[in-house]
Amino acid sequence: MFTSLRARLTPRLARTLLFAGAAGLALGTAACTTDGPTSLPSQSASLARAAVSNSALAAEVTALAWTKPAKERTASAVIGKAGGELKIPSGARLVVPAGAVSGNVTFRVTQVAGSIVAYDFEPHGITFAVPLVLEQPVNGTNFGGFTGTAVRGAYYKDAGQLDQRTGKAMVDEFRPTLISTDKKWIRFSVDHFSGYIVAMD
Repeated sequence: MFTSLRARLTPRLARTLLFAGAAGLALGTAACTTDGPTSLPSQSASLARAAVSNSALAAEVTALAWTKPAKERTASAVIGKAGGELKIPSGARLVVPAGAVSGNVTFRVTQVAGSIVAYDFEPHGITFAVPLVLEQPVNGTNFGGFTGTAVRGAYYKDAGQLDQRTGKAMVDEFRPTLISTDKKWIRFSVDHFSGYIVAMD
């Protein structure tokens, strides 16, 4: 399964390596300061510059988890060239900057049921001219007790890569994060769909 995925991700990795110099600077502030959700659209470009796909093969990570298992929830919206956003109640917010898509697209976000904070995004396979920003509130999660060294956005191909029993996930790509100064929000850029979690290494 992962051999074909590697072949798909290799061109993306080659493109992002062109930004390695900028990524080195941006990663130094990957867990740095932001004031609040209103500044999201302006952060899309800086998050994208930092987003080097540093894993062309699947890697096992510990996922951000809900303190109580979540139920499946879905939000959808038609968003065009002017941009927009959609939000799961008490869950993730997806910001689509102006110019990300060339025409109207029906975006759909589904919160995956279970203990892992995970989302499925549609249309599957779509890519964006301007990266989107995914914002995850940490309220209701185990983020407050996290004692590791890295917090990263992470892409997974399908829900079969999530182990709801152990809280582990196999992911195929990492995205550097920004954490708000009040530590209430985790943000990272998204340039293609479908599944994303927050990895807690």
